[in-house]
Amino acid sequence: MFYKVDIFFRNVHHLSDGRFAAGIWAKWASFNFDKDSEHYISPVDVAEIMGWMSGPTIVAEFGFNNSLDNIMEVTKLLNIDSIAIPHALYSDSLKNQFREIIITDRKTSDFHYFTEEMDQNKNAIIYPKLNPSGAEDILKAGVKNIFIEGLQEDKPGTADYEELSAYMELLEI
Repeated sequence: MFYKVDIFFRNVHHLSDGRFAAGIWAKWASFNFDKDSEHYISPVDVAEIMGWMSGPTIVAEFGFNNSLDNIMEVTKLLNIDSIAIPHALYSDSLKNQFREIIITDRKTSDFHYFTEEMDQNKNAIIYPKLNPSGAEDILKAGVKNIFIEGLQEDKPGTADYEELSAYMELLEI
């Protein structure tokens, strides 16, 4: 599958999310290591899910309450070389440690990029409305990347991706 935009699948919560992200050929898939976030997932759970995933670049997301030591510890443990962090945690020393650094802004939910691959002036966060007009709006706006949230599931394998799958078809080349 090829899309007219790059897909960033945020907040992978479980194996179903991970496999879906890989199945739609998401360019990035992130796990949230901010213990204050409703999307937090433990490094142990992430290691298990990552073992079943291939394809997307894995991104470790951290929040304001994470320390640089915590960021380094988790990313080293899981061998992750791309991170998403609040601007307040950014330091020049991180440039040498990670292949990609994505700067987040909690107040606006915007993402700003410090990567060579992404043009930071032309990318915006879009949580698309899952309908045809939402896809058309994204394509008309010239957005290069869209961000999709992982889905919650009550029991393993029960997340329903039918609506999301139909939406993704609208973005295919």
